[in-house]
Amino acid sequence: PATTGLVALVLHRAGGHDTAVDAARTYLTESQSADGAFPGYTGSTTGSVTATAYAAQALRALGDTRRA
Repeated sequence: PATTGLVALVLHRAGGHDTAVDAARTYLTESQSADGAFPGYTGSTTGSVTATAYAAQALRALGDTRRA
């Protein structure tokens, strides 16, 4: 999730990558922990400050302010 959030944000701002951005959004929302944090890597049960920051920025830019 750490790099997914960053890449989703860049692709969203670049435009023309809707399919990839939608897939990233789905992956991020499915990866979010019950406490709102995002793990640093797939399979981790611990939230990462960096992953959470990137994911929150991406989700907010994509209009998902409830999860951001």
